[in-house]
This record gives sequence, C-alpha cells and structure tokens, in this order.
Amino acid sequence: MRFAGIVITKDVGKTTMAGHSDQHETVSKQTSRAGIASMAVAFALSRGLSRTEIETVMELPNVLMVDPESRISDVAVHRLCRTLCDREPDVALPLTMASGAPLEQLSQSVQHAENLREAILFLCRYRQTASDRLLHGFRETESSGTFWVEHPLDHVDLGFMGLFALGLFKRISKEVVSKPVSLSKVSSRFPAIGPPEDYERYFGCPVYFDAAETGIVFPGRSLDMPLRFANSEIFKFCNEYYSQVLRNLGHSAQADDYDRLETAIAENAKLGIFDTSSAASSAHMSLRNAQRVAASRGTSLKDLIKQIRSSIAKELIRNLSFEIEEISRSLGYSDESGFRRAFKSWTGQTPAEFRNPLRRSNEPISEVE
Repeated sequence: MRFAGIVITKDVGKTTMAGHSDQHETVSKQTSRAGIASMAVAFALSRGLSRTEIETVMELPNVLMVDPESRISDVAVHRLCRTLCDREPDVALPLTMASGAPLEQLSQSVQHAENLREAILFLCRYRQTASDRLLHGFRETESSGTFWVEHPLDHVDLGFMGLFALGLFKRISKEVVSKPVSLSKVSSRFPAIGPPEDYERYFGCPVYFDAAETGIVFPGRSLDMPLRFANSEIFKFCNEYYSQVLRNLGHSAQADDYDRLETAIAENAKLGIFDTSSAASSAHMSLRNAQRVAASRGTSLKDLIKQIRSSIAKELIRNLSFEIEEISRSLGYSDESGFRRAFKSWTGQTPAEFRNPLRRSNEPISEVE
C-alpha cells in the first residue's frame, strides 16, 4: 500500500518514505551448482559448440574440469543458453535439452515422495541447492495446482532455463507418477524458443508465451496421485540430506519459506487484503503448507497476519497526517468502530489514546516573554 508518501515494507514495524530507504540491500551469492553448468556444457558440445567457444562465452577457463559439486557464477550458464538460442532460433532447444539431460540428484530424489504434491513441494523447498537465486513456487486451489519457476537472469537466456526446468519436470512426472498426468496448461513469460507447436506436442496441453509467469498447471485431482517409487524412509533421508546441504550453503528451508510468507502478507497489506487464503496464494504455497510454515515459528497463520496488521496500524497511527478513518479503511475494516476495537485489543489503547502523547510532543513550544 503506497499511502500518502509512505510505503509499507516487508520489515513490519517500519515505514520508509517513498524514494528513500534506511536499509541496505542484501546482495545474493548469485551462484549455481557446477553440475547444472556441466549439463549445459555437455548439451552445447552436442549442438556443435567447441570447448573454446563455450569457455569464452561462459568466461570460465577449464570449465570441463570443474568439480560438479562446486559453485559457479549464475550468469555463465544463462549466457551459454542465450548463445545456443542465437545459433539455432528455429529449434525448441529447452525441450531437446530436457529430453536427454541426465537427472541431477535432487531430481532423482523426488521419485521417493508419496505423491505429486509432495514431490513439487520438495523441489520448492530445496531449490537453492541448485541456484542461490532460483525461485520455485507452488500454489493450490480446489481445482488445480500451479508449479512456477523464475530466476532474475531469465531475461539473459530469453527464458531458456525456465522452459528447460518445466520440460524436465514433465519428463520426471511421466516417469514416476503411477498414472499418466494430463496437464491443464503451460506458460512462459517469454516468446517461444523455436516452434510453439513443439511445446504443445511435448507437454500435451495448450502452451502460452509472453504470459504473466513461467509455470505448469496440474488438475487438482492429479496432485494426490501416488508415485511408483514412493518410499517414506528414503524420502526422509533425502529431506535430511538436502536440509544439511542448505545449512552448509548458509540457507534454511524453513527460514526462507517464512520470509516469503511474511513478504506476501506485507504485500497483501498494501492492497488491504488480510485473509489466510490470499496470504498463502501470494506466497505461492498451499494453505496447509503456509500454516505449517507459520507453526514452525511457534505461531499460527492468522496470528502472523494479525501481528503484521497491528504493526502497520501502529506505524500509520504515529503519522499524524493520517485520519483514523482513512487508516481503518486502508487496513480492510468496513467501519471505524471495528478498527478501534481491534486496535485496543492489540495495544490496550484506542487509536486516539495511542496518538495523544504524539500530538503533545509535536505541539509548538510557546515563546516565553
């Protein structure tokens, strides 16, 4: 909510003047597992690029000798994929790569999940083991589930790696789900790389380009389909293993999910939206998963929303230029009396009582004769 020059940010309890910031932006590590790069390099070699060309594009000498478990710059992989697109613009290269790429250990682990939903959530939870800035998300309604992917460098490779990820997941689901999965639709934020009809043939559903997001939509009934190689003990081990990998990288899956949920609630607050379903949807989680994430911090989803709502209310009340009726409306209350009751339950004071000391401190000092 941009409110008379004030921006409500994720850091609840703070307001920052529009155009100014009192916080420093955290710079990401911006790396990917070298195993991802090795996969792209092998594909580039199969498409006729020489080792010298690959190393020049990626700006990585001896790239073929890199330890697959090490980390390399994100941009190197995206540059290589862009070069492939420029060389063969009429070929659906992301699908060609997805069809023949060896499965990474993370991709192999999902086959032991109980069902398709758990497999998707597993990929979302441990996505940063593949790339620090890779975003996977999952949101679920009564009729469908959407698995989406995004990376800040998608514009560099024209969405190549995003389409590759969707193509790879389609291939994995075909191999491990007990029954054939019919997709509802697939979308990409970028124009098609190669013939659009090749994508519809590969995914077996309508595919939309220049769309709002890059993702796959599954019918809701397919999410509970059991996987052929489901094994609770092996899957538990995989979760423990990748949790440790994240810790070694300086990440925490639960902390990352909680941060994403908190951000979504604060973003919804800008629109005056404070219900639990919208919070989960905006965080690209199922409602059940959002409730689990909140519980991991010893709270409930409803109480987390209430906490953020009250923090925003107190900040806005502190700004004497805002009328209480205006604040009440912006926070989603249909009438001012409802807001007054809620505010008193949060602070033990009415909005006017909370504001009175602030008014006195802002009164001009009379000149003594």
